[in-house]
Parts: sequence; C-alpha cells; structure tokens
Amino acid sequence: MEQFKDDTIVIVNNFNLTQVFIRFNILAYACFIGTLYLSYFLFRLILGRVFNFERHKKSPAQHYHHLVDIFIYGTVLFIFGNYSQSFSWITALCIIIGLFGFASICELPFCRVSLQSLRTWDIKLKLICVGAIIIIACAAIYHFYLASQFMIDEDTSLFWPFLLAFVFICLFLFLSTFIVYKYQNLSFPSLKRRIIRIGERTKNIVMTRDEFEERKHDGSREIIDSEEVLFIDMPEVGFHLHHWQIFYYLAFFTRFDNVISEICAGLVIGIFMHGVSAYGFHDLLEE
Repeated sequence: MEQFKDDTIVIVNNFNLTQVFIRFNILAYACFIGTLYLSYFLFRLILGRVFNFERHKKSPAQHYHHLVDIFIYGTVLFIFGNYSQSFSWITALCIIIGLFGFASICELPFCRVSLQSLRTWDIKLKLICVGAIIIIACAAIYHFYLASQFMIDEDTSLFWPFLLAFVFICLFLFLSTFIVYKYQNLSFPSLKRRIIRIGERTKNIVMTRDEFEERKHDGSREIIDSEEVLFIDMPEVGFHLHHWQIFYYLAFFTRFDNVISEICAGLVIGIFMHGVSAYGFHDLLEE
C-alpha cells in the first residue's frame, strides 16, 4: 500500500492480477454526503409539501432511520464508486436534476402503476420505458468503452475487471435472493403444517405473532395467554425490485473522471435518492 499527497491510497493485490483504486478525499466526501441530504430535504419539503408529489408519510423515527441509512449507503458508494476522484459540481447538479426529473415523470397520470400490472400499462408509459432502456444501454456501452481506455498497468485495461464485476455481482445478488425466496416459501407450508399438527395434539392455538398482537389489542375478543399459542414465525416472502436498488447499483459503475460519466452518475444517484426520499429503503424480499 502506498500513500500519496492527494490522500489517494492505491491497493495492489498480491497476485498482481489487477489494481483496486480506493481514493478518499475528505472535502469531496463531505460535499457528496451533503448533496445526498440536500436532495432528500428538497424532495420532502418542496416536491412533497409544496407540490404534493407522491410519497409515503414518515414519522420522525423513520426520517431518522432513512437519514442514517443514506449516510451508510452513501459512504459505501463514495468509497467503492470512486467518487473521491469523479465527484464534481456537475455530478451534484445532475443529482438534483435527476431527482426532480424522475419525480416529475412519476407524477404523470399514466405512470402511477406498479410493475405487476405491466400488461395493462399505457402505451405512453411503455414508450418511456423503452426510451429509458435505450439510454441506459447507450450509457453502459460508453462506460465499457471508458473502462477499456483506463489502463491498470502498461498491458492491462480495466475493461475485463469492470465487465466481470458488473455481471457477476449482479448475478450473485439475484441468485442469492432467488434462493432465499424459494427456500422460505417452499419451507413455509411444511413448517406451518407441522406446527398445526403439534398444536392439535397439544391443544395449542396456532397463529402468527401479528395475529396475536391484533387479538391482544382487540377488546371485543377473548384474551389469550402467549403460553397457549404456537407461533408461526416464518411468513411467506415476496420479491419486489425497487428503483432505488437498480440505480444505486448502477451508480457504482459510473465511476470515471469524465464529463459524460459524471452526468450519468448524477442522474442515477438522483433517481436512487427519489426512491429513498419518497418511499424509503424498501427491501428486495418483502414479508
């Protein structure tokens, strides 16, 4: 490991297969996190309160948790997304533009739909999605070109590490999610049947903890002692991909000190911040 005067740390692995650049500039970091927080409050206070854009109501505790999560997610993105080198006023401006632009598109009447109703989408929304996919594909091709021009050493470019990281990290995330999704949903019915059979033999009542809490606070129903209940603690899970997750992932690869890359970085981070500001950090697997 070697330390440079510009607060740059260069880490070279022992196998000399590639070089991983991790740069940390404290001023750039403060501006980066500050821009994320600024975009959050701009959405909640201006787009939310003044223009009444769609959003979830949040309690003070939820705001606090989301602001802490922004700090954590933002720190990880800043370090591993190379924003110490590539973050600039262009990126900061495009974060705000991306946030306001995406939020405005979402307010169009035909855009207020869910992914589950894809077949019934308005043709205008489908055209917007096709256009967005084309733009993202063009941006991806350009970033692969930038990676091919970025030389790790005299003989090796960043192209293959960049491409493999993009593909395999994405595959790992989705395969691991799919395995957990299948395992929990396949295990749940058999687990439920076993618990019900045990409950029948022991004369216990079988219910989920949510059902127990609802009954406990329902004054019109008989109070049940928790010792008489066998709880089913493994609910079925659903898969729901949110736009904050998609664009947060893409933001790790818009990492080059190049004007077009900086614009792309700002736009994808702005869309990521829209999801966080409006709805929060919803999970990929929802119980």
